[in-house]
Amino acid sequence: MRYIVLDEKDRKLAQLLDQTEEGERIIFVRHGRPVAQLTALTIWPTEAKQTPAFPDLHEFRASIAAQGESLSDVVLREREEQRY
Repeated sequence: MRYIVLDEKDRKLAQLLDQTEEGERIIFVRHGRPVAQLTALTIWPTEAKQTPAFPDLHEFRASIAAQGESLSDVVLREREEQRY
């Protein structure tokens, strides 16, 4: 693993990318603290299996039947009643 100060990265970006392609991991440091890491990709992000962050709820939502008065009607009625 290699650490590099952010000031150096502008001059050496192409060289750093070459080194990551060879398998080296580079850590960017700001004020003595690691803030980022540069590593080679082992697989393109579009090739990785995409899993949804949340389950598909379309079927669940379709199974729920709305009951009673619509919320918009309730809000309008309540507003009208509080006016007078």
